[in-house]
Amino acid sequence: MKLLTFGEILMRLSSPQHEQFSQVKQLEVHYGGAEMNVAIGLSGFGIQTSIVSALPDHVLGDCVIQTLEQHRVDTSHILRHPGRLGVYYLERGFGLRAPKIIYDRKDSVFTKISANDFEIPSYLADYDWFHITGITAGLDKKLLLYMIEVAKQAKALGLTVSCDLNYRALLWDFDTARIEMSELLPYVDVLFGYEPVALPDETRNNKSDKKDGLSRDEDIEVLQPILQEIHEKYEIPYIAFTQRKIFDTKRNRLQGFLSSPQEIVQTHKVDIDILDRVGTGDAFSVGIIYGFMNKWPLQEIVDFGLKNMCYKHTVSGDYSYTSKKQIDELTANGHDIKR
Repeated sequence: MKLLTFGEILMRLSSPQHEQFSQVKQLEVHYGGAEMNVAIGLSGFGIQTSIVSALPDHVLGDCVIQTLEQHRVDTSHILRHPGRLGVYYLERGFGLRAPKIIYDRKDSVFTKISANDFEIPSYLADYDWFHITGITAGLDKKLLLYMIEVAKQAKALGLTVSCDLNYRALLWDFDTARIEMSELLPYVDVLFGYEPVALPDETRNNKSDKKDGLSRDEDIEVLQPILQEIHEKYEIPYIAFTQRKIFDTKRNRLQGFLSSPQEIVQTHKVDIDILDRVGTGDAFSVGIIYGFMNKWPLQEIVDFGLKNMCYKHTVSGDYSYTSKKQIDELTANGHDIKR
């Protein structure tokens, strides 16, 4: 199986030792982004992956290329142009102090290039799976329209299309995202998350959405009819998502879910300690995609997705590059030292 993904790659600058931005004298450097994280994660499991993106033609772009190639991700579809690499700053939280993110990605090389310059349709036939996210859609309406057209072509060619809704409030308005992301959904086979998706409430003259008022850890009995309506309205075969209960920045409880029109399966709840939360949702996507690629039963797929997500919480940086064997050993061998 071969996966192609499309999105912006960013440089992350993080405060060390949980310092506040006002305290830092130096910053840690990582490279990542939702689509890059998925490509690297699946590569670790032996899947051939490639990313379509754009990078500056200076040393920082070279560093990203080296990072991708080190993790066996094909970089032949990455454009190089003069300009800047998008950046985001992460202040690590601690205890009751939540993490903070500041984006500095305006006018990056990726956002300045015309969408058609990426030429994705010309090499779709070489792949089995096409993965996209709502982060790219939130950057520019032209990018969203391009993704819709490419997803339509990918599905027509028989590729599996997955989309992580990945709403980012710092990029666009939630109501706008609901409307515009929904235009993409008819071409999606595996959807990660159920917001932002438009389900107008006809009993209120479509002025509200049927999901308005839901909590982030809503009971599955409440969610199931809503998921069923999304399946039917947008003809989406599978919807995968997680729920997270936050005790503090270093201790969370996770549970994974995978829904089809016929059934919904779920994992046990797992309490985890957190080294780095960034990219953990992408790790869940990696596990789910890998399970589908291997045609596992739905319960096995969602269990592996959550296990991979839990593992990423123990890994510093935006992505996790590890083998399936290491994930399988996560609970099998306990916490003793491997000798």
